[in-house]
Amino acid sequence: MRNELRGLFLLLTLWSFDGNLWGQIQEINLKTHPGSENLRTQTTHTLNTLQLPFWDDFSTSILVPDSTKWLVGEHVNINKGRGLNPPSINVATFDGSDKFGIPYSELDISGAADSLVSQPIDLSNLQVSLRNTVYLSFFWQKKGNSEIPENVDSLRLQFKDQTDEWITVWSTVGGDTTFIRDFKQELIQVPPGPFQHAGFQFRFQSFGKLTGGYDNWHIDYVLLRSRRGPDDFYVRDRTLSTYPTSIFSDFSAIPFEHYCGRADTFRDSTSVVGFSLEPPVGFPSSIRFAAQVFEAVDGTLIDEMNNTNDDGLLFNGQTFTTIQANAVDTAALNNAKTDTSLFLLTKFFIRTKDSLLFDHIDPMSGDSLFFDNIDLTVNDTASSRVSLNRHYAYDDGSAENAAGVNAMNGQLAYLYPIPVRDTLTDVQIYFPNTESNQADQSLRLKIWSRLGNDELVTHTQTIFISASDSLDKFTNYPLSKALLVGDSLFIGIQQTGVVPLFIGLDKSFDSGERMYFNTSGSWEANTGVRGSLMLRPVFGSTDDIITSIDEPLPLEKLSLFPNPTEEPVVKVKGSLESLEKVAVYDLSGRVIPSRFDKSQKVIEFSAAYKGIYLVHLITSGQVHIQKLIVK
Repeated sequence: MRNELRGLFLLLTLWSFDGNLWGQIQEINLKTHPGSENLRTQTTHTLNTLQLPFWDDFSTSILVPDSTKWLVGEHVNINKGRGLNPPSINVATFDGSDKFGIPYSELDISGAADSLVSQPIDLSNLQVSLRNTVYLSFFWQKKGNSEIPENVDSLRLQFKDQTDEWITVWSTVGGDTTFIRDFKQELIQVPPGPFQHAGFQFRFQSFGKLTGGYDNWHIDYVLLRSRRGPDDFYVRDRTLSTYPTSIFSDFSAIPFEHYCGRADTFRDSTSVVGFSLEPPVGFPSSIRFAAQVFEAVDGTLIDEMNNTNDDGLLFNGQTFTTIQANAVDTAALNNAKTDTSLFLLTKFFIRTKDSLLFDHIDPMSGDSLFFDNIDLTVNDTASSRVSLNRHYAYDDGSAENAAGVNAMNGQLAYLYPIPVRDTLTDVQIYFPNTESNQADQSLRLKIWSRLGNDELVTHTQTIFISASDSLDKFTNYPLSKALLVGDSLFIGIQQTGVVPLFIGLDKSFDSGERMYFNTSGSWEANTGVRGSLMLRPVFGSTDDIITSIDEPLPLEKLSLFPNPTEEPVVKVKGSLESLEKVAVYDLSGRVIPSRFDKSQKVIEFSAAYKGIYLVHLITSGQVHIQKLIVK
């Protein structure tokens, strides 16, 4: 997959082949182009010498590793969607770009990519009896939900000796499919001698392509401590491995009125997956759990689906266990409704009795001793957000990759079952930065009521992609006229230019069976891409509704001049007899104040900044869109 897309030239080469071979939905890695350095955040790292034990499972980190534990690592991405079946929520992902997808090099070269370096750890004062018992354990995976490393790529664990030289003590290479869906645990001794000094450090270093999010490795549950042996892999810790599934079946967002009208259609039980790091043999652990829904803004408890003080759910060692809660109470959601929206937080937690990391048993008293600075309960709680507002969404709002069709004039459609008839007013799309520069490209936004041999297009209009100035930022595209829809709704795009276009892809939830593509004259179901497109229909009320498509006026009939313009005043060229209304939008979909003087054929508008604007010329029920450049 790594070489499927290195740039526009390669994709154009793919397009030259037969569409039946190459025409399909393609998944690619994200990339932020030069000029986006303003997206980087400056992380301050303070040298902080630590004592044993060292532990981090990344469950409390957001985007970047904890700088109190890691001296270097801000470009390693902490995320919840790129690893598969991790031992605990969140993983540290290594690739050829920094945490915002900015590549280390624009040249197609390989080398040392992401690294994660621990703070110094003082091993100089260990008791003599403990010097042979210091071991570092961690879990690793290649690919997961991302891109597989090749056989020339590697992940290495290195120790710093007392001369400040990094020594490789473990490594693995890509090129095969072992451990792409499961994590593997390693246990490496820190032997007495040159490593056991006051400034010991360890680091994970990946080697691979430096041109973006390629050659992915994932790390989780890192533990360095004494009193271990060569077979001491296990920890008295039960964790949550996933975040709660949606309480609204497949959706992370639903229009509130749709939910209230068809609650039973959407209402679903939420679940998480737990994991036990205890030995695979012996007695299983018995735990308790709770599942609750809160109002996300003020924290008000709305419903408690499960909360028991009785043990009963069994966790077997080294085994994943699904924990299922009851469905949320519809009446409770209705009572919590404010206006036409409700933002919810689903919280799941387990009571495991493993609050602190076990140290050893005191030989004199027989008491169990624990490390009071390692709180294992932090991975016992996981939360996810859902909303009742105006739009539908399968995605969680965060893109791990991107997806699109790899054929000129190719079409991509996304199914949303709509249980009630309502007015579609907007479509929201996240166009991320990828290998090919998508900014300012035009395409067709299309709405279908059905696909196949009896395909019915109910709306189409030209839209333009604005440059992405932040991660996971949707652009709102108002429909030129609102559309009354019901039953099956397909929203999507058709490429009209030579630059391939891709939509953000969330890998944490798979709705791939609802994606369809047409690159050779017939529609086909997606079978190759897993995830959810960041492509959302928005509903509302309007008096301006259409129920079928109107063909736009020919481009030569109406035009703007001067274009480009240095002033926010332009004239309309062409016949204006049937011109009814003019509206101006920026590329994010915001309405720009404007005034149209039909007698003078002049449009005046408030251009707050230089750039591209969309002028909608509405005539006889048809919408003609002109791209206007203000210099």
